[in-house]
Amino acid sequence: MADGFDPTDPAFVDDPYPVFARLRRDAPVQRLASGAWALTRYDDVHEALADDRLSNAPARYAVVASRNRERYVCADVAANILPFLDEPAHAGPRRAIGRGFHERLRSAPPDIEGIATDLLSEWDSGATHDVVADYASPLAVAVIGDLLGVPVDDSERLQAWSELFFYLFGAIPSADVRDRLDAALSDFRDLLRGILERRRAHPDDGL
Repeated sequence: MADGFDPTDPAFVDDPYPVFARLRRDAPVQRLASGAWALTRYDDVHEALADDRLSNAPARYAVVASRNRERYVCADVAANILPFLDEPAHAGPRRAIGRGFHERLRSAPPDIEGIATDLLSEWDSGATHDVVADYASPLAVAVIGDLLGVPVDDSERLQAWSELFFYLFGAIPSADVRDRLDAALSDFRDLLRGILERRRAHPDDGL
């Protein structure tokens, strides 16, 4: 592992910025123990992202690689979501999603100010709060839920799911995390399946 860099190290996760600064200065391109390549300079990242020889699909040794679709829900999901699709498969969904979001935001944007005010009104002014955990994360979940038409009656569960979903885009550190991610994705699929069935039976203008 070049330069001792381990992206799953709790110390790095807690405070990554000094490590990134050192890597940009001393080891901007390196191979990790996982087999992945790490680029830490803007110009290198920009060039790589624009290079048609590189794919958006997860590497074959990744947990979420398409060869694991039958084994893990997370791999099946990764094979179907926009960030991991290459052209030409990427273009159609991207246009459809972009058009849907644009029309929804133009016709009925979410009431972000109202949602934010409602969350603040529930705070106990005499208590100590974690702004990220108690406010920013629930606000993001509520706004996205409103935008997509997903009920947020169980916002704590949606928030817990969303935190697990980030593992789709990074290192999955253990089999336990992978199993919890698969369970969360399965539950979320069930939720969305029910919403889609109701929308098919009773169409509306929601995204």
